[in-house]
Amino acid sequence: MKKLKVFIAIIAFLAIFNVSKPTNVQAASSDYIPTIYLHGHGAGARSTDDMINFAQTHFHATRALLVVVDRQGVPHFFGTMDKSTYRPIVQVVFKDNMNTNFNVTSGWLHEIMTQLKQNYGVTKFNAVAHSMGNMTLLYYMLNYGKDKNLPQLNKQVDIAGHYDGIAGIKDKPNSNWFMKSGRPAYITYDYQHALKLRKNYPYKQVKILNFYGNLSNGTNTDGRVSTVSARSIKYILRGRYKSYRQVKITGYMGEHSMLHENPKVDRIMGDFLWNK
Repeated sequence: MKKLKVFIAIIAFLAIFNVSKPTNVQAASSDYIPTIYLHGHGAGARSTDDMINFAQTHFHATRALLVVVDRQGVPHFFGTMDKSTYRPIVQVVFKDNMNTNFNVTSGWLHEIMTQLKQNYGVTKFNAVAHSMGNMTLLYYMLNYGKDKNLPQLNKQVDIAGHYDGIAGIKDKPNSNWFMKSGRPAYITYDYQHALKLRKNYPYKQVKILNFYGNLSNGTNTDGRVSTVSARSIKYILRGRYKSYRQVKITGYMGEHSMLHENPKVDRIMGDFLWNK
């Protein structure tokens, strides 16, 4: 019965995937840059589905691969993708979705990227990450960013990243601020670790778009992440990125989880990934 439920779940995933090659557009080499979607803590495919659906509808992207990483860290690939796939999307789902050892989760991403290179000919990729997915991506780039044998990061979209703590856990609302240097006054262990490895991030290669929310209720948070924590990625990667832009979303639509259900975020992100 358990195996049957797993099989049904996989079929349900595949049912929403467009695994056929697009007929209305012809992929050029510049369009074969897969965009990897990474969900946050305790989440799964549903948290990135809305963003992917918007990309399909409004930017002609192709939902190509689903990669399910099992609890042993082994990735399982579903769908098809080749160099004729137009603006391919790769949706990643971690079954162990509460693992906060980012060296471990970045290792899972490393295995995915290795197989994308070996089996699908991927040489460049974009990344879209929400919440904890940002830490997995950051640690991946700090641990493996200098490896030229891996696909190279092209564009990076950060959404609600908790780079310098989570409100109520390692960060209290309105208790941190930026010093004149741009460095947060108080830093967590993870932030300090990232600062030590920042030179492993590719030099002047990656364009970054960073979304952060502010509920406008006096906390200066999106309900889970402070605006300082979410914006503190800029100081970590100062002098390393090719370009950096940050976008503040205020009010109800700036809530932590609403940020990945927000058409404004989807539109700005799509323009950044595929029109610029």
